[in-house]
Amino acid sequence: MRLVGVQDTDVTVQHPGTDEAAVAVRIGRTLLYLHQQTTAEHFLNVWLESHEAARALPVNADRRTIRGLRGMPEPGVVVNAIGRPASSVTIVGEGEQVHRSYLRIQLGRVAFEVRDHGAFHSCTNAFRDAYNLARYVFVPPGSERVLRGAVDVASDAFFPALVKRDLRATPSRLRPAAAAPPQRSESGPYRRPPTSGTAR
Repeated sequence: MRLVGVQDTDVTVQHPGTDEAAVAVRIGRTLLYLHQQTTAEHFLNVWLESHEAARALPVNADRRTIRGLRGMPEPGVVVNAIGRPASSVTIVGEGEQVHRSYLRIQLGRVAFEVRDHGAFHSCTNAFRDAYNLARYVFVPPGSERVLRGAVDVASDAFFPALVKRDLRATPSRLRPAAAAPPQRSESGPYRRPPTSGTAR
């Protein structure tokens, strides 16, 4: 990843205070998700330790070295990082080619080819912001964690979702009770009640 001049950077927080917390660092079209505070601290230290080597860089590098290629746009890179990935810092082009020197900073599988002061300082500031955010984003080990979906599960336990068939009126299976036969009077014989129509 070749960097010339002040970079377009952005640092955001994803799911703070949960098991899935991350600090996202975007530098140009490269996006790094840092999943631990130690990772953010480690990456910042790599850039800070490169400060002395960065003094050999030109103030402003030739921007023609990053011009786009016809038919192939700049690729985007997305990386997830945890722990302390292997890193290295190398100054390239010293001596007779000092005016073309650049700083190669490698973090895990991602290599930054830093060409001038603007690129170096803007990237360093981005990782400094990431470290400052990481101190408040990640849950300390051993403390209570809020898992994604736990609140929904608890809510379902107290307020179960209604099923459509529960909303329909339940058809009654009760039938009207048959009329009870008239009781015979104790004072006289049983007589059939009169019916409608002509008597025969």
